[in-house]
Amino acid sequence: MNPVETTLSGLAALVASLLGSKAFQAAGHLMADVTQQPMPEWATLLMGPFGGFIGLVLGLIWMAKRLNKAEAKADKRDDERDLHLKSMIQVVEQNSLILRDTKSVLEDVKNR
Repeated sequence: MNPVETTLSGLAALVASLLGSKAFQAAGHLMADVTQQPMPEWATLLMGPFGGFIGLVLGLIWMAKRLNKAEAKADKRDDERDLHLKSMIQVVEQNSLILRDTKSVLEDVKNR
């Protein structure tokens, strides 16, 4: 996993925990007091346990997509490695045939 993916995974976990925390509720109420406007409906829905659940679901979806992408990448790499190994086996078989033919020709020349 590269550093960007590690950072994003950590942020997803942090956001999931913050959405359900009392600190997020307090920050929302503080912003409402500072702006002297009521909080939007969507913001009040994201506070508390429901917000934590939404954050958790979003984090799990994101991590599942990353896992699928990583598995597809590994499968592609394995397929490429298998293809290279097959071509190497063919080259070794061809070299073995050439060596056998050369050996038989050299034995024929030696026996004359």
